[in-house]
Amino acid sequence: ANTHERVFTIGVIIFAMMAFSCVLSKITSAMVQLQRINAKSFESKARVRQYILDHKLSTKLASAICAFIRQQGTGMRETRLRISDMDVFQTLPDTLKARLHFETFAPVLLGSRFFKYFYSVEQRSFKNVCHFATAETQASIGQDVLVPGQRADAVYFVISGRMWYYPREAGGRTSVGPMTPMSATPKQKQSVGTDDVVCEMALWVRWVHKGRLNAETECALLKLNAHVFREIVSQTEMWSACSRYARHYCEHAISHDVSDIWSDLDAAHFFRDDRPSGVKPTLSAFRTLSTLSLR
Repeated sequence: ANTHERVFTIGVIIFAMMAFSCVLSKITSAMVQLQRINAKSFESKARVRQYILDHKLSTKLASAICAFIRQQGTGMRETRLRISDMDVFQTLPDTLKARLHFETFAPVLLGSRFFKYFYSVEQRSFKNVCHFATAETQASIGQDVLVPGQRADAVYFVISGRMWYYPREAGGRTSVGPMTPMSATPKQKQSVGTDDVVCEMALWVRWVHKGRLNAETECALLKLNAHVFREIVSQTEMWSACSRYARHYCEHAISHDVSDIWSDLDAAHFFRDDRPSGVKPTLSAFRTLSTLSLR
């Protein structure tokens, strides 16, 4: 009996030692990994401080930069996974990627009245827009999505998060933003959130941003490349209809002095075939409108 008890005890001790070794190994590995992360963060912050000293940046700017970096490091990120984050998706055949892009991006694009009508009359081209012209992106807390005076080359669809739009004032200055001591009045800034569409005019005219769009929270966005969109539309029967829509859009934009946050027109109204009989659609209208400049 004593022999069996001794064997059992030795077995328990050996098992406990092995289990303890495994747990200790995992804890050590986790600590080493944490140390590497902290070392990388410390090195990055040290380089920032060195840059500030070497270039003799102002105290105000240095404080704003350091505050932004701290906020990025301590903020709770709720950004959803993107297709680009999934390495396994990069090996998918093009046909599956096209279906993936359509099912992922179409529900967001269809929030726009224009694209809702576009899809109803030209589904194949709409799927090409999803596949070739659209991509997911994100904006971190405090990041500028639009900068005043910058050429617009894309439309942004807000999937989640909250941003503030600060229009440029008459004198060319941008109204006060979150990185400055003072806060803008409600009349100066505009809230931008889920399901909002930003800068649709980039599809129709040569547009220059009239204000600054700044992320207050982590934001998930869908970015539609305006140039690729026009290339796709130019090869479809929607070309003349888009020319008509672009002309009305341009006229309305000029007469109302719109901003980057202006919403779209009623696409179905302008896409009606209301040309006089005998008049053939031309491509010149859309070509002309796509090179106009609104400031």
